[in-house]
Amino acid sequence: MAVTGRSASGFWLPNDSRLLVLTEEDENQAIWLVDPVNDTWIQVASGEISGLIRPTGDASFYWYEGECLAEATCDENTVWTNGADGSTLYKEQSSIAMSADGKTFAWVESTDDPNPDPLR
Repeated sequence: MAVTGRSASGFWLPNDSRLLVLTEEDENQAIWLVDPVNDTWIQVASGEISGLIRPTGDASFYWYEGECLAEATCDENTVWTNGADGSTLYKEQSSIAMSADGKTFAWVESTDDPNPDPLR
């Protein structure tokens, strides 16, 4: 399992039959879909992956990409998802929370504006 500043290196999928696991692979990290009963590992993505987002479904997965060392904060990360054509950028945000259905998300963003627009 990979160690990152996000402490999110593995999750069971909602159906409790497979795992989504983040591992260290040479200079980068890799995300694997693991079936422990059949001992199969299918690679979902690889690169500078800094953490997984808890899966809300059994087919779509989200993760953070960007530098996020175990002893540092995670700045300037992006959120990616898997799809039929490979990995695609989902949102340029360093931290999000997905809804249970995986269709919406929320995030926190800091600002120097003393009167920020809450619906922006």
